Amino acid sequence: MNGIRYGEEYFFQTGKLYKHLKIIGLVLCKLFATIPLLLGK
Repeated sequence: MNGIRYGEEYFFQTGKLYKHLKIIGLVLCKLFATIPLLLGK
């Protein structure tokens, strides 16, 4: 019973972390996409 609760907590934490990493990745992609535009101007 305790192990199951620990596993759920672990997956919840990694899920949150993964979501944050995905958001950070999207932001970085947008930044890298806009850098050439900024340099072009």
